[in-house]
Amino acid sequence: KYGFNRGDDVIRFTSGLISKVVKESGDADDFIGHIGADEFVIVTKPEKVDKFCPKIINEFDLAIPQFYDEEARRQGYIVRTDRHGNSIKAPIMSISIAVVTNEKKELFHIGQISKLVMELKHYAKSFSGSVYFKDRRQSRYSMIPGISQKELIKRYEQMREDARRRIGQRAKKIEALREIIEQEKINILFQPIVCFRTKSVIGYEALMRGPMGTELEGPELLFDLAREGNMLWQLDRLCRKKILSYSRDFSNNLTLFLNTSPESIYDPEFRRIQFLENCTLKPENLVIEITERGMVEDFAAFYEILKSIQQKKIKIAIDDAGSSYVSLRNVAKLKPDYIKIDISVIRNIDVDKLRQDVLSTWFTFSQRIGSVLIAEGIQTKEEFGFLSAIGVPLGQGYLFAKPDKPYPKLNENISVS
Repeated sequence: KYGFNRGDDVIRFTSGLISKVVKESGDADDFIGHIGADEFVIVTKPEKVDKFCPKIINEFDLAIPQFYDEEARRQGYIVRTDRHGNSIKAPIMSISIAVVTNEKKELFHIGQISKLVMELKHYAKSFSGSVYFKDRRQSRYSMIPGISQKELIKRYEQMREDARRRIGQRAKKIEALREIIEQEKINILFQPIVCFRTKSVIGYEALMRGPMGTELEGPELLFDLAREGNMLWQLDRLCRKKILSYSRDFSNNLTLFLNTSPESIYDPEFRRIQFLENCTLKPENLVIEITERGMVEDFAAFYEILKSIQQKKIKIAIDDAGSSYVSLRNVAKLKPDYIKIDISVIRNIDVDKLRQDVLSTWFTFSQRIGSVLIAEGIQTKEEFGFLSAIGVPLGQGYLFAKPDKPYPKLNENISVS
């Protein structure tokens, strides 16, 4: 009753509450971020703190009881078991807000800010109920027992220089990405998706790579830089253009899996499916592969756009299922045509009971909503054998073929072990 799903509900509620308060009482210069788990960050001007914090706390305290049953609300706590098997009383959830400002001190490094926040959070948790605390100390140096003030200043100065150097290096990489996009210097590789029953290729996933042999070869770094440099739509458009140049090779019996970031769903070109206008690929032979790793600001609009794409006979696949990025609740709303099980679940699936339980949940779930499972990252015959035996229909991985230029052939003598 009060497990991970309920925790996810509270995190989503808190995210929406923070966004609502900042939009109502702030302006376009304010920034909201999700650090991870139950931690969020707001970057704003000091004078707005006393507007935001009381409102967030008041609305949180008013709403949080709805996440508990009547008995818990009456008692003010729930009884749960800790990791040692002991029963403990966990009070109704509260929210703590730590405020670090540059009004009385210079803030020059994320490490310095993080340490100040951690100190305030630790202090705030010594109080019951929801609270917020502002750091009013004038010294910019947080004291550490056993280290002299002189040594501490030296360390912070070094941190500042390191930060400046890293910012400069990051800026150079963003400029390099800009050049890559302008000159269209990306490479497209393909990896086959295999039907387990017939051991035949049913389609290919297209994978983007930067210039080979450079530090910008990997797609994750490129997309991180694109987000920082406000070039995400341009990079995604270039990827689609390059990938769809191979569309003539995809017949009625072969499907193209095309990755796109969640943020690019809002691109007008994508929403109107303009990228298929000068393309020979039929909509029914295209699968748009989405991961939730990116930022989805408006889930209602996000799913509405994807639904409209499905109505145009284009299929949808949700990537990274089984990882911390993808929830059953969000997938259930979309009802995708394919669900791709993350490599973290597939690794050693033949001998790992926990991974088998995770896969079983997704397998049962996919059957209920009418989605087809695809296992990613299969590397051994044992993994392939287990997946095939329990009825997973499709998969991809190095066991069958590594990503390569069009089009890698299946490895010979693939058999179930």
